[in-house]
Amino acid sequence: MPGILSLSSWGVGLLVAGLTLAPAPLRESPRTDLDSFTDEQLDRDLQDELDDVFENHQPEDVGNVETMQRELMEALSDDGDEGAEMEISLADLEAEMQEAGTSVADVVHDALERLDQAALPRPRFHLAARVAGAPMADGWKPTYSLAVRDVKRGLIRQIRAAR
Repeated sequence: MPGILSLSSWGVGLLVAGLTLAPAPLRESPRTDLDSFTDEQLDRDLQDELDDVFENHQPEDVGNVETMQRELMEALSDDGDEGAEMEISLADLEAEMQEAGTSVADVVHDALERLDQAALPRPRFHLAARVAGAPMADGWKPTYSLAVRDVKRGLIRQIRAAR
């Protein structure tokens, strides 16, 4: 019996040791409270995130709302983030937007829609152009630099609104 007891004690000891060496469950990384960032920090860090669109486009390139939204959301995602892009995660942004009663996708979409609406020709201008016999002016299209600027402003506005 003493041999069995010592073997059992030894087995229990190995089991306890093995359990302490087992990997801890993956924990969610702590959330960064973006409310604590200064406006300058938010502006710089969001610019670092959104600049990813300039890997495929020049700032003056034009685009449509759907394409820009997809590309800007991809830029805000954490895929391929390195260096300065790691200051703000998409999860941090989503948490802040949830506090403000919206989502990152909605803020991006709203900013792009407003920009696109600003690009539409104004009725009075067209009436005056027709009366004068001038050709109809094509409305300008939103550029990527304007899209980045307006999305960044919209996100900052919502982060500040959630305070």
